[in-house]
Amino acid sequence: MNLSNFNWKATLLSLWVIFSFLYISWNIYEGFKISVMQNAYIAGQTDTVNKLLEQAQNKECKPFNVYVGDKKADLINVTCLQQSSKETSTPVVPQK
Repeated sequence: MNLSNFNWKATLLSLWVIFSFLYISWNIYEGFKISVMQNAYIAGQTDTVNKLLEQAQNKECKPFNVYVGDKKADLINVTCLQQSSKETSTPVVPQK
């Protein structure tokens, strides 16, 4: 093989095109992957909030537990607390 006839410019240009194509493809893939993860995260948040609202609006006005790892909280709808305070704060009028 004669190196004087070897076209360095065409070879470098070809390598640059291949490298650019691979880099752009990888960049598009990473953007797609991040977009999918963000959409899944938002969907999970929405589902969690919907379930919390559903539990808070139960008709029995019972408290419910929420867990995150080893942390626990008991929650109840404020409307239920206001209803129970109205029931207990109603003055009793003696009948004659």
